[in-house]
Amino acid sequence: MKNHKYYYVIFGSGWDLYKQSYSDLNKVDDAIYISDEIIRRNVLRRFHLGKVNNYVDLPLKGLWNGCYFKNPFPEDRELCFVFFRNWLELDKQVGLISYLKLNYPGAKFVFFLQDLFNNYSYPIEIFDMVLSFDQGDCEKYGFIYHPLVFSYYHGGQEDLPCSDVYFLGQAKDRLEEILSVYEFLRNKGLKCDFHITNVLPEKQRYIDEIDYNSLFSYEKNLQHVLHSKCVLEIMQHGGLGMTQRAVEIVGLDKMLLTNNARIKEAPFYNPECICQFSSLSDINDSFIEKIKMGVKIKYDYKKNLSPLNLLDFIDERL
Repeated sequence: MKNHKYYYVIFGSGWDLYKQSYSDLNKVDDAIYISDEIIRRNVLRRFHLGKVNNYVDLPLKGLWNGCYFKNPFPEDRELCFVFFRNWLELDKQVGLISYLKLNYPGAKFVFFLQDLFNNYSYPIEIFDMVLSFDQGDCEKYGFIYHPLVFSYYHGGQEDLPCSDVYFLGQAKDRLEEILSVYEFLRNKGLKCDFHITNVLPEKQRYIDEIDYNSLFSYEKNLQHVLHSKCVLEIMQHGGLGMTQRAVEIVGLDKMLLTNNARIKEAPFYNPECICQFSSLSDINDSFIEKIKMGVKIKYDYKKNLSPLNLLDFIDERL
């Protein structure tokens, strides 16, 4: 295990996706993960920082700043705080980053964007480093690229039917594209396991075959990945980064169908198990047959996706 220059404090999310993805941090003693669930655990704090502020800007919210982080580390190294976007929304209310800079003057501050930047109005110049999972945003805004992370997953015992191709995602601006791919794969004789959320009833097609608007835990999502031979990834319009779907197929050794134009630049890309398509005609019958056969895959890159590698990456650049 590498010795780091800093002790790391990750202000992360309580979403089960992120808690699983960052769970490798539990293996080390020089990093801690702080979920935003800490805000909701205290009833008074939850009220003081909650939606009431949409109507009345309650005073003294900064008094809670000392409650989010109690330094458990010895004093032989400085701290490095890594922020997810959700904590920056809180910072607008309470000035958490200013509080930490005042109390830990030698600390470093890193912002890790795990969704598209979309002209987010926050003074990113206050950070020593800004990371993004999206190559396009890095090229446009000068951020440093780092892929999303994925921790080792042991798997579970959920009894699910096996499928050829699995898809889970919000419709967003891509519903027709998702349904077109579904029709294509279905007509090729593949067993599809599709779950699409945020779809109005009048736009739902194949309702006896596609699951619409169900709530999925991240654990359940991973179980569906494990019970499928291949995962389908349909990018948000404008997205160029390696998404959570791509991270999962590496971590769980699955095939991938993706319309990500940049996937061939990924260090784990292998045309034997990853098919990039711009149109449905790019999905050839040879790849369809590989899906049906359930080709055995093992990606050697998965160790590079651990959040422990993220700490090494930051440590080398600060």
